[in-house]
Amino acid sequence: MKTKLLFVFCVLCACNLAAQSDYSSYLTQSMDELRKGNCEGAQKWYNIYKELSGETKSSVQIMIDDCFQNSVAEKVYKINDKIQVNSLTYKVIYIEDKGKHGFAVCDYGSGPITDDMIAGRKLPTRSEMKIIYKNRHKINLTDGEYWTIDQESSSSNYYLSFYYNNWHTTSRTDSKGLLLIYRF
Repeated sequence: MKTKLLFVFCVLCACNLAAQSDYSSYLTQSMDELRKGNCEGAQKWYNIYKELSGETKSSVQIMIDDCFQNSVAEKVYKINDKIQVNSLTYKVIYIEDKGKHGFAVCDYGSGPITDDMIAGRKLPTRSEMKIIYKNRHKINLTDGEYWTIDQESSSSNYYLSFYYNNWHTTSRTDSKGLLLIYRF
């Protein structure tokens, strides 16, 4: 009886190790793609690893994010070029240094401001919003009222009405247009 139990235990351990080994191969493939500079491939293999293993390796995701950031920084852009970052598409609206630096915006619909947007500086500043307003027709941005990251108080932020080019403030729980910004 002990021999049978020991055998079953060994088989279960071997299966578990084999499964873990299979998952780690996806992580290895992701790292190989990173070494080649293939950010999309690295993200694809890492997503498979996360889904199958149920684990996340934040250090790997940080390296993949850096890969995307570095690949964007090496490019030269012009107004209205599209930049894909994860699942979001941004349109270049402002460039300097002959297209090597600037920022792009993504129309993220409307809603309140979340803590994540403030912490990650994902909304434009008032200065950036002025540039967006000035160039809005170049990327077919519709008139509306759009949030900025700049706060009037701990519970309210500035927003710009594109209808009249007027600044206002209101509670960040109100619904306004959300333009996410990507700086390069």
